[in-house]
Amino acid sequence: MLTVAVVLIAAVLIGAVLQRITGMGLGLVAGPVLSVALGPAAGVTVVNGLSVVNAANNAWAVRARTDWRRFGYLAGGLVLGSVPAAFVVTAIDGPWLLITVGLL
Repeated sequence: MLTVAVVLIAAVLIGAVLQRITGMGLGLVAGPVLSVALGPAAGVTVVNGLSVVNAANNAWAVRARTDWRRFGYLAGGLVLGSVPAAFVVTAIDGPWLLITVGLL
């Protein structure tokens, strides 16, 4: 049991370090390990929770070097784009939506 805990913690730590260095890694490294150990639903849920904490930590660490004006433009565009995106997601049938997202 201790070995499993050590492997899970190591996967999360390695993924978090890779996330900090490259911008991706926590879900790619810890996701499969936690999904095998905890089951698919619990593994993905735990990885999503850890990803939120990791992203908040990274955002807090770089807040002094953030170009807030550019962030405002990007955030505004994301909010405005989410309205038509929500309409498209609800209007298109599931299989066609999967094909469309897969082509992107």
